[in-house]
Amino acid sequence: MNRKLSVLSLIILCVLLVGSVGTQQAQAQIPTTNAITVGGIGMVVADPDTAFFDVSVERVSTELSDAFSSGNQIVEDIRTTLNRLGVARSDIRVQAISITPQDRIDARIGPTGEFLYRVRHTLRVTVRDLTASDTLISAALESGANDVSNYTLGVVDLKALELEARALAIQDANDRAQQFVTSLGVRLGAVQYINEIGVTSGFGAMPDNMADSTGRFTVTVQVQITYLLRR
Repeated sequence: MNRKLSVLSLIILCVLLVGSVGTQQAQAQIPTTNAITVGGIGMVVADPDTAFFDVSVERVSTELSDAFSSGNQIVEDIRTTLNRLGVARSDIRVQAISITPQDRIDARIGPTGEFLYRVRHTLRVTVRDLTASDTLISAALESGANDVSNYTLGVVDLKALELEARALAIQDANDRAQQFVTSLGVRLGAVQYINEIGVTSGFGAMPDNMADSTGRFTVTVQVQITYLLRR
């Protein structure tokens, strides 16, 4: 009887030991890393220092070569005029050339069997001196341009603004994380993960509650950073 009890006790002990080892192994597989994830926003605002506008020249003729050459001549006149007013020739670039053939219609007899060729040249002008914008647009029209469109403002060194905004976003995330750990009585450890959520730039890139009506250019960078926590 005592021998049977001893054998039974030994079996129970083995089961308990095996269960204990299995529990310890399972616990070892459960991640115990403590971390905190925070977001950061960096925003840089700058005055625009560059303007762009398109200049279009359109000529129509029964001869394609005539429409093309006369349009080219006016384009060259516009380039010469704008260059004389301080715009570098490299800042006056051909954006597009379109050729549209169409039937020549006589109001009395209808289609004549002849074609008209509509040739349109479009130039893209970059303005480095914003105060000269009005003068340059007027000069282009006086030199033979049919219309001026797509006037926009911008910033030359957009990359520098983006770098500054990114640094501010990282600092903002770090400040937020520091505020959390101070309240929790722990310390920040190494950065475990960082993700750039997005970059936006242009006019109107600011949040609605921070609307800027002064026509300034904004670059916004958003990041997300995960820090390890230390006791």
